[in-house]
Amino acid sequence: MDIPKNSTLQADCFINDFWSIDEINKAFNIENSDISWEHDFWTTWIIVNPNIDIKSIEYQLEELLPKHFDNPNRNYSLQCLSDVYLHSSQITNTGAKGDIDNLKFLIVIAFLIILIATINYIILSTVITSARAKEIFIRKLFGAKKKHINFQFLMDSTLIVLMVFPIAIVLMLISLPFIDKLFQAQILIIKSNVAVFLLISFSATLLVATFSSFIIPLILSKLKLFSINKSSNIVGRKKHLFQRFLIITQLVIFCSFVTCTLLVRSQYNYALKIDPGFYNQNIILINVYNSKGYKAFLNIIETNPYVIKTSGAMLKLPSGGSMAIMLPHSQKGDQKIKVEKFDIDFGYLETMGLKLIKGRDFSRQFGNDLQNSCILNETAVKQLGITKPIGKQLGYYNVIGVVKDFNLHSIHNDIPPLMITLTEDYIAQAVISYRPGNLNNLIPFVKESWEEIFPEKIFAYSRIEDLVEQMYSNEQRLSIMFSIFTLVAFIVASFGLFGLTLYIAQSRTKEIGIKKVIGCSERSIVFSFIKDNIINVFIATLISIPITVFLMSDWLNSFSYKITIEWWIYGTTFLLTTVLIIITVFTHSYRAAKMNPTLALRLE
Repeated sequence: MDIPKNSTLQADCFINDFWSIDEINKAFNIENSDISWEHDFWTTWIIVNPNIDIKSIEYQLEELLPKHFDNPNRNYSLQCLSDVYLHSSQITNTGAKGDIDNLKFLIVIAFLIILIATINYIILSTVITSARAKEIFIRKLFGAKKKHINFQFLMDSTLIVLMVFPIAIVLMLISLPFIDKLFQAQILIIKSNVAVFLLISFSATLLVATFSSFIIPLILSKLKLFSINKSSNIVGRKKHLFQRFLIITQLVIFCSFVTCTLLVRSQYNYALKIDPGFYNQNIILINVYNSKGYKAFLNIIETNPYVIKTSGAMLKLPSGGSMAIMLPHSQKGDQKIKVEKFDIDFGYLETMGLKLIKGRDFSRQFGNDLQNSCILNETAVKQLGITKPIGKQLGYYNVIGVVKDFNLHSIHNDIPPLMITLTEDYIAQAVISYRPGNLNNLIPFVKESWEEIFPEKIFAYSRIEDLVEQMYSNEQRLSIMFSIFTLVAFIVASFGLFGLTLYIAQSRTKEIGIKKVIGCSERSIVFSFIKDNIINVFIATLISIPITVFLMSDWLNSFSYKITIEWWIYGTTFLLTTVLIIITVFTHSYRAAKMNPTLALRLE
């Protein structure tokens, strides 16, 4: 029986991990990795009585710590399995992972786009209402009450919803494959939830339409009967503050999207370009699966003239995983520091361009290096309080060198205290440094060598550039999503602005005719239309600044290394929005300016 696709725990098969205990014991020079409190490799699941108090169990776990740790600097807590998916993005070995923060982010984005659509609907509805002024006058003259007119607008909105909702469902189904590709996950439509999904979607759409339709009666209720008949322009130039408020609100949301897009894109580019402290170009990595033929494979590879250096490691660099041990502080013996451990082969520092600033590298000339030597990074030396690291004994290991700090993980994390140790038994990643521009020439040779040494295994390699990009794939997807949301927000908002510009142009026909008669140029008339919209963009940009600073500062704080929010980002937002707004309103304003003044006055 297959595991359901929407289960947090996913597996093709289940095996007993007991077989790996001896290997782990060897790697860490211990004898009890399966029950060791210091080496916690395992995720523990507990079945509890439904009526039990979880807090009481957590309290008992806390009482266990002093029995197993001299000075415990950790704590244990229980988490319900149903909460793991959305609330444990940083926990390893939990199967499929989600992130509640990403979900909240998408909900907020969806709400803002719905808000733009609602505002857009209200703007267009007020324009249509103005055009139907005489109809409303005649209906009220013949005894129609306000509730009857309100009901008519409500029915109009409901009819529109009934027409567009099926189209929206079809578009959603068509776009699902593209959304799956964007999120790099399959969004499942569970049959048992289809009815609920349709009911909620339809209800939300109907609610928006209903809310929007009630805005129009509020405007009409303030109009006197004969003031409607006096002019078809019931929302005149002096009474457009409400519409302007709605337009600026739309522009604030749009400007916020543009600014966020620029910031996310800038942080993503910064992550790709920052110096990580090791070679992040012209390196390929090959998974050798801890194979015994690893050494023979690298010996053949090194004969190629395009190869500079080869080595290997237990984990990839940059690394998405980690191993850690607890080491005592050199000056405060009662304090223990969590130090990450990174196993490498001879020549790895040179192959990856890691800079040794004190001591020496691992060497076959020293027989003990393979058994008990280690190299620390600068952060480990500092946090362990070591003043003279070379020759320092750290438990089983003797410090022979200090390497300059480098980003072991992504720039989301601070550089951790790191102990680099030597191994020849647990090399999972072969590393090949090659001469720039020769990858296409090198790969056929590497593949041929692989098939010679490992004929039963499929050849596959990764460029270190691809690994770095993959590490920041979330930021890349976020940038793409913001770009899409920005485009959608602008398209929706432009419909309202386009319709409003058309209405204003029609309502100002007489004014435009008089201006042309007294000698105003077409350019000045077009500028008069554009000027107000540029002012709206300027106001919206100013309002969006504190909003984006608040939102994006919180997001940027998730990075230990990040860009600063600079003024040019807001300047770019203003210029881009201004250009798009000018393009939107130019057509109608230019057409109005080109109108024959005699015809314009006669029509009025």
